[in-house]
Amino acid sequence: MPLSLASLQTNGHDFELASATSDLTIENAFALSGSETLSTQGADLIFESSADISPGSTLDASGGGKLEFQQGGTDNGTINAEMPLSKLDLPTPFLVLSKQMASPPGTWAPLILISPGEDSI
Repeated sequence: MPLSLASLQTNGHDFELASATSDLTIENAFALSGSETLSTQGADLIFESSADISPGSTLDASGGGKLEFQQGGTDNGTINAEMPLSKLDLPTPFLVLSKQMASPPGTWAPLILISPGEDSI
């Protein structure tokens, strides 16, 4: 049964959808921080606003389902998606950041910018 929430705050806890039929849409901006994990269990997960995955956090869609980022976002953490079981839908640019070793401490540099229409990462 699909569910739509205005917002979701995990408050330092892991969050797991119940099953592959527990599709979830999050309407407002979403942030996963600390060592939090959001696991889809094969369900579809749609972010209608931006989604930000902080260092140490994991968005786990390895069991399949669709991840849709309608307004883009940033990834400093981990996104697990097992292709072809999982579908990654990026209708707007999504910035993946990586710590740049030669930079001053705390400086981040873009590793990859994924744009709509790209068929590989």
